[in-house]
Amino acid sequence: QWLADCVQTSALMKSWPVHVIPTSIDTSLFRPIPKMTARRLLGLKLDAPYILYSALGGTSDKRKGGDLFIEAVEGLAHTIPELNLMFVGGQRSAEIGGFPEDRVYEAGGLNDPLTLALHYSAADLTVIPSRQDNLPQVGVEAQSCGCPVVAFDVSGLSELIDNGKTGALASPFDCADLRRAVQWCLADPARLKHLGKAARKRAQNKFDRQIVATSYRSLYEHVLSGSRTAKIS
Repeated sequence: QWLADCVQTSALMKSWPVHVIPTSIDTSLFRPIPKMTARRLLGLKLDAPYILYSALGGTSDKRKGGDLFIEAVEGLAHTIPELNLMFVGGQRSAEIGGFPEDRVYEAGGLNDPLTLALHYSAADLTVIPSRQDNLPQVGVEAQSCGCPVVAFDVSGLSELIDNGKTGALASPFDCADLRRAVQWCLADPARLKHLGKAARKRAQNKFDRQIVATSYRSLYEHVLSGSRTAKIS
């Protein structure tokens, strides 16, 4: 919807019909795996919290907010002394204050859905600190696996999360507020579990490929019938 709003404020395209259909996902592949099973398979600690950060450029990608992630989590090293970090997709570009090597897990690049689903299921929370993003696949996949997401309330990220219900949104680029959002999610195990279940349900209802395919079919049928005013969401 963020991009649709940009189109509708464009001098060139503001009169064009705009339809928003979200990115699809196979929710049968990206599905929750029992957390303890996932952690045993990955060789992770069974009784400690993990937060996941994923970006192809690792923490060196400025657009993905790797530097903001580092700044935010450095303040959590002592407030949540058992907290562990999980990096997927790329390596961290710098040491993270307060986190010794045994509290940092680096998976590197992952390609197959099952391995990705294992990592999302093993994590307690996925953090997306992007400066600008549309509807990042990481967030869709994580939620489909029952992993709540925390992000800045900016661009397409504002639509990715149902704030307070499937995760939490923080004030744009405010690392202290991002830190508070992470703490809020992790502070109550019952609430965290509820957020994960709600995230999975929302992914099934909004991003499942069958639902998205139906939206495309409806749009195509309206186009073929000559209608240009259909509302597709």
